[in-house]
Amino acid sequence: MFNSLALVLLTLAGGEEGFTEPLADEKSPAEYGYGLSKEEALTGWIALFDGKTTFGWQDAKLEMNQNKAGSSRVLTAGTTTSPFHCYELRLNVVTAGTLQAGTAFSLPLKPGWQRVKCAHRLGQLQLKDGLAVGEFSLRPTQAVPLFNGKDLSGWRVLAYPKSRPDKTVSWKVQDGHIHALGGPGALEYHGAAKANGDVGTAPPLLQDFLLQADVRTAEAHTNGGIFLRNPPGTVMMGYETQLHNRVYDTRNGQGGCCTGSVDDRQHARKLVCRDCELFRLTTVIAGPHISIWVNGHQTCDWTDMREPNENPRRGLRLAGGTLQLQAHDPETNLEFHQLLLDRYETPK
Repeated sequence: MFNSLALVLLTLAGGEEGFTEPLADEKSPAEYGYGLSKEEALTGWIALFDGKTTFGWQDAKLEMNQNKAGSSRVLTAGTTTSPFHCYELRLNVVTAGTLQAGTAFSLPLKPGWQRVKCAHRLGQLQLKDGLAVGEFSLRPTQAVPLFNGKDLSGWRVLAYPKSRPDKTVSWKVQDGHIHALGGPGALEYHGAAKANGDVGTAPPLLQDFLLQADVRTAEAHTNGGIFLRNPPGTVMMGYETQLHNRVYDTRNGQGGCCTGSVDDRQHARKLVCRDCELFRLTTVIAGPHISIWVNGHQTCDWTDMREPNENPRRGLRLAGGTLQLQAHDPETNLEFHQLLLDRYETPK
């Protein structure tokens, strides 16, 4: 049963906001979300509760659960900061209650391990009626592939306007993945190719969505990213989900963001993936809010509170924009193995 003393937590989330936990050994094993195996994390499962803090939740509470096996922290209230709509749940229910999403979805849950598929209007998930959980994981079920694993159909290579002529990027498909070598430059998603192979001139403008990407850095400290809501006609000017497996001393003001950060906006809590190993990156962008998971572990939870601006590098952009993969510099050596999109808004 629960003791009466609720845990008092200080959730450290972003500085450009926040800082990144120091990493003593870059060769230490990769980490995965709370309660997830490597296989589960690499097939899209994300942990909504990290077993220690209320990171990724609002108005949440933690308590200690005492049982024969010892004690552990459980989540007893709160609402996720990110919305979802089609997914599979796996959770360890400690105390019965209700999981709710908006006003259209309500799921009574009994104690014990539960696994259920859900589909409802987009909404944040809320623990209600005394529901308490020890583990809480989710796997999106409606994401569709953006890359066919064979060629760059549906994608367009973009040169970085400020790069020198000798600084180019090679974008190739090899062994079923997109390989970026060199930089700077970008690869922009333009949608499904027509029968003649033409991808058209106007890429889809993506506003609110969930994106999952399987990524591998082929060399140590390779730098890249995924840009979201790029203003049409621009190159690498959107919100950036960072790909860079290097930890900087952010506590002492050292610049640089690692994988799982919102670049230049919020540092990842910690670096959980490792160079030359495949990892699964999950990003949810909805309204002014962005959440990021790496290997199922939530690394960022950021809300853009800046003044509105057409360019997300300068201010809040709520309008849709293009999706671009980034090759950062001449030393970039990066692989994109799978790209899956669950588009939240209705395509126009």
